Amino acid sequence: GIRRDAETFLLDHGGLLKILSTRAKNCRLVYASSKIVYGLGGDSDNENEALSPDEVAQYFNDDLIGTINCPDWQQTSSLDISKLNNQRTIYACTKLANEQAIKKACRNYKIIRIWDIR
Repeated sequence: GIRRDAETFLLDHGGLLKILSTRAKNCRLVYASSKIVYGLGGDSDNENEALSPDEVAQYFNDDLIGTINCPDWQQTSSLDISKLNNQRTIYACTKLANEQAIKKACRNYKIIRIWDIR
């Protein structure tokens, strides 16, 4: 069935906006985003590039502010979702909309764009 549609976008983004409107200014907010914002969908062809859950968790345990890739050696930075299918486009748009809302509402935020987890 359909996993992503306009309704799931509104639920996801609306929920985040509610949180941001009540608590974000004075809190540390760490947001798990995705490589999908670069137009990269699906699993990596190289299983060695995938991180374990424990390796990913380490990215949540520091005081860095801003947007980073996980793993940090992934230097992709160009956003291009034009080649994604409809559901992945909605997912990417959800992530990008949430990222922008966080940047606008929070001073102390970290956005982690996660690649593959094994």
